[in-house]
Amino acid sequence: MKCVHVCESILRFTGYAVKEKILRDFIKRALKKTDKMTFLQLKEFLLSFEEEYEILAGALDSLSTGVIICDVPGTVIVYNKAAVHHFAGRFSEASSDKPVWEYIKNEEISEFVNKTITNENNASDRIFCITAGNMSVYLSLSIMPLVLEKKISGNIITIQNVTEAKKEEIKNRRVESLASLTNLAASVAHEIKNPLASISIYVQLLQKKISASDLSGDENVKKSLKVISDEIDRLNKTIVNFLTAVRPIKLVAVPLAVNSVIKDVADFVSEELKSKKITLSLELDDTIPMISGDEEKLRQVFLNFIKNSQEAIGDGRSGSIILRTKFKEDSVIIQIQDDGPGISPEEISHIFEPYYTTKIDGTGLGLPVAYKIIKEHRGDIQVCSLQGEGVCFSIALPVIREAKKLLPEFNGGFA
Repeated sequence: MKCVHVCESILRFTGYAVKEKILRDFIKRALKKTDKMTFLQLKEFLLSFEEEYEILAGALDSLSTGVIICDVPGTVIVYNKAAVHHFAGRFSEASSDKPVWEYIKNEEISEFVNKTITNENNASDRIFCITAGNMSVYLSLSIMPLVLEKKISGNIITIQNVTEAKKEEIKNRRVESLASLTNLAASVAHEIKNPLASISIYVQLLQKKISASDLSGDENVKKSLKVISDEIDRLNKTIVNFLTAVRPIKLVAVPLAVNSVIKDVADFVSEELKSKKITLSLELDDTIPMISGDEEKLRQVFLNFIKNSQEAIGDGRSGSIILRTKFKEDSVIIQIQDDGPGISPEEISHIFEPYYTTKIDGTGLGLPVAYKIIKEHRGDIQVCSLQGEGVCFSIALPVIREAKKLLPEFNGGFA
């Protein structure tokens, strides 16, 4: 729903609630005339007002859209339950003694609301990402002026949880990016792979001739040839990643115990991580069921994420990586969590896109390939990060469902 329609609905449903302060002034004036009103008249008036106010307040709380209504200085007049819920604990119980932004505990959103209201600007469908538990939540905020009697009397802030729509948008973007990668990667592989193979062969021949010549003891020559050979291997690895990204992945799927694969991967990387002062911890649920998967491909995915966590923590800095498994809603969840610098919300929406990388020597293909492998397993990957506090990648893989017997076993005869 567009911001204008949301605000129009709010004004229709909360006409008197919006005018709470005006009604309070009206009550004060009415109380001054109590000497001209009987007790029953006064009681009847107040009961009628209370009943009408309760209905309108209930309508406001029934809205799925979060609503916060402020006066001109920015102090809170009224807010509904959805506003508190959408902020996931980042909006405290507000009163009228402080501006609204001081009750919003998310610094980015608080600053945005402050600037928008202070500068008397409007804002429509501004997206923010906050962390709730181990999940990223996307909120859409809009700020519009509150007009009463042809005069701006405050602001209406609306909050909507657009997490599912945002996730769908990110997923579609990933699919489109992988599709656009196909033609380019095939072309690059065709143009580079064959010449690269020829270069590699001639370098090997050159190394043999040098070894049998007077230059065999020249360290500079040996070093130069090694650099050439290493660069050829690096280019070849890039091409292999391109081909993996565009070719259909052929899975050799078998019943698989994920914990066993995780333990093997942990044993493989433990010494390297220890040498870099990184602690590797396992938090494995022994009750998780089997999945149908390709062990080699899944090992590739897990190693990729662990390598990313290792590089994020960085050399010369101690850190920790946790490998965790659990069972949730017919899926096995594998989490790779680190305490590195984290990823910004802007970067999270791009990390699975081909070529996108923040590394100096990165190809931007590792995570797209990992994502493709998980999708081929009919799984999904979610990312949760808070800058300065690390990243958690959650991989969901469907469990093997046991076939249910629809008919009783046939005993070979009839009763």
